[in-house]
Amino acid sequence: MLLTHIVLTAKQTIFFCRRKSIAPSLIIFLAHLKKIFKMEEYLAKEKNELNLRLEKWEKLLEALS
Repeated sequence: MLLTHIVLTAKQTIFFCRRKSIAPSLIIFLAHLKKIFKMEEYLAKEKNELNLRLEKWEKLLEALS
C-alpha cells in the first residue's frame, strides 16, 4: 500500500511541476511526501489511531533516517 502511495505522490509531483513549468526534483517529491505524512499523522492523533496509521510509514521513515 505504501508503494502505491509513493508512486501516486511521484506522479502528482511531476504533474505539479509541469503545471508550474519547473523541473521535477527529489527535494520537491520528498516535501510532498512529508506533507502527506504530517497530514496522516495529525488525522491519526485526532482519531487515537496513531500506531495503526503510522505502521505503513515505518519502512520509509527507516530508509530516510
